[in-house]
Amino acid sequence: MTNIQTQASRTVEIHKGFDLNQEHPEPQPIKKPLPDVQPLPPEIVPDGLRGWLVDIAHSKQVPLDFPTATALTLISGLVGSRLGMKPKRRDDWLVIPNLWGMIVAKPSMMKTPVINDVSKPLKNLEMEAEKVYKAAVNKFGAATERRKIQIERVKKQLKETDTPELLAELESLMSEDEEVPKRKRYLVNDTTIEKLGVIHNENPAGLNLLRDELAGLLASWEKSGHEQDRAFFLEAWNGNGSMQVDRIGRASLFIPNLCLSVFGGIQPAKLAGYFHNVVNDFGNDGMIQRFQLAVYPDPLPNWEYIDQYPDKEAKTKAYRIFEQLATFDPVYLACADEYEEQPYMRFTEDAQPIFRVWLESLEAKIRSNDLPPLLEEHLGKYRSLVPSLALIFHLIDYASFTADESAKPEQCRHGVSSDALQKAIKFAEYLESHAKRIYSTMSDSGQQAAYQLSKRIAEEKLTDGFTVRDIQQKGWHLLTNNNLINEAVETLISADWLTENKPDWTGGRPPASRYSINPKTRDFYKNA
Repeated sequence: MTNIQTQASRTVEIHKGFDLNQEHPEPQPIKKPLPDVQPLPPEIVPDGLRGWLVDIAHSKQVPLDFPTATALTLISGLVGSRLGMKPKRRDDWLVIPNLWGMIVAKPSMMKTPVINDVSKPLKNLEMEAEKVYKAAVNKFGAATERRKIQIERVKKQLKETDTPELLAELESLMSEDEEVPKRKRYLVNDTTIEKLGVIHNENPAGLNLLRDELAGLLASWEKSGHEQDRAFFLEAWNGNGSMQVDRIGRASLFIPNLCLSVFGGIQPAKLAGYFHNVVNDFGNDGMIQRFQLAVYPDPLPNWEYIDQYPDKEAKTKAYRIFEQLATFDPVYLACADEYEEQPYMRFTEDAQPIFRVWLESLEAKIRSNDLPPLLEEHLGKYRSLVPSLALIFHLIDYASFTADESAKPEQCRHGVSSDALQKAIKFAEYLESHAKRIYSTMSDSGQQAAYQLSKRIAEEKLTDGFTVRDIQQKGWHLLTNNNLINEAVETLISADWLTENKPDWTGGRPPASRYSINPKTRDFYKNA
C-alpha cells in the first residue's frame, strides 16, 4: 500500500466515529463545578470605608468583594504588630491582626486596576515618607560633613597646642554617633527575602507585600533552593515571630519581629494548579490556608458604561482613615498591663459572650469530620481571623472618629465593641462560602481536567486523530497526568465531544487509541 493510500485509510478510520456525511450529535456542555457564594452585604463593610469602596466597585464594574478584601488586608498590614488582640477575658492568647488575602478571578476582570485604586492611600503615604527621608538624609549628610570639618580643625590645633580641653573636644566629636536616617515603608512588591528582611528591620511594625499576580510568588516558594523563603513567609504570617536568614556568601540577618501582610490577584486555573501541586508534590504545610481574606465572587451579570467623577467626600474620608491608622498611638487604646510589652486590646463585657458562643460553634464544626481536610484546616485559621477582623473594624471606627474633630474617640478605649465583633462574625460567614468555592477547584480534578480539555478542543488546539500522548506533550494545566487525561477523555466521549477509534491489533504492543472530534465543538464556548 502506498503512503497516500495509508494516509487515506487512516483518515477514514479517524472519522468513523463522526461520519462527515451524517448529522452530528449536539455536544453537551462541560461545566466547572463551583459552589454558590454569598454576595458581600454592604452593611458589614466598615462605615468609614463603605462609600469609597462602593464607588470604586461601581466605577470599575466589579463586585464589591474586590476592593473590600484589598482594603482590609492593606489596613491589617498598616496596623501590623503595633496593637494586638487578646480574644479571651483572662487568657494570654494573643492575636496579631495580620491578614493575607487574594482576589480569585479570570484574566481581564479588573483585578489589577482595583488593587491599584485601593492601594493609593498607602502609596501616598510612601511618597510623603520618601520626602521626609530625603530631607533627613540631606540633614544627616550636612551634619556629618560639619563634624568632619570640626574634627580636622581640632586635630590641627592639637598639633600646635596639646591641651586637655582640645583632647576632650576631639573625644566628644569622635564619640558623636548620628543616627542614620531610615525610610518609612508601607509597601513592597517584588524583592528577595534578604532585602525584605533589611527593609523590615527598619520598619519593625510590619509591611504590606502587594502583587498583581500571586501565582508567581506561590510558585517561587516551591522552587528548589528556596525552602527558606517559604519558611520566612510562614513565620511572617504570625506577625510576632523572629527569623534568622542565613545565605552562603552573605552576612546573616536577624529579624526580631517579623510581620508581613500579603495580597494579590490570581486566576482560578493557576490556583487549581497550585492546589494540585500542594497535594501531590510539595505536601501541605498550611501556606494556602493563611490566605483568610480570599474572595472568589461571581462576575457582575451586566456591564454598563460608567463615566463619572469619584465620590470626593467618601474618598477623602477613606484616605484620612489610612493616615490616622498610620500614626495612631496604640498605647492610648491598649489595656494597661505591666507584664506585657506588646500593646493589646480585649473585647468589651457585652462582646465577650458573643465571641465565646461563636468560637464554640466553630470548634464543633472543625471537629465534626464532615469537612474536606484543606477546608477544615482553612477554617481552623478563623480562630484568629474573627478577632483580627473585629480589631480592624474597631480601629477603622476609631480612625473615623479621630478624623472627625467633633467626635469623641474616647469611647473606643473601652475595648473592641460587640458591633465590631458581630460584623467580623458575619464577614467570616461570608468568607467561608468563598473558601468552599476556592477549595472546590481541586475537589473534582477529573471534572476540572475535562473542562480544560474541552476548552482546548473548542479553541482548535487539537486536531482529529489525537492521542493521550499528544495531549500530555502540550503541558496544559491539569492535563499532564495520564490518569487525569484518560478521565477527561472519557467524560468528553460520554458528552458527545469525542469518539474513540481503536486500531486493529493482532499482537505485540497495542497501538494507542485515537480520538475523533465532533465538528460542532468548534467555538463551542464562543457561541454558548
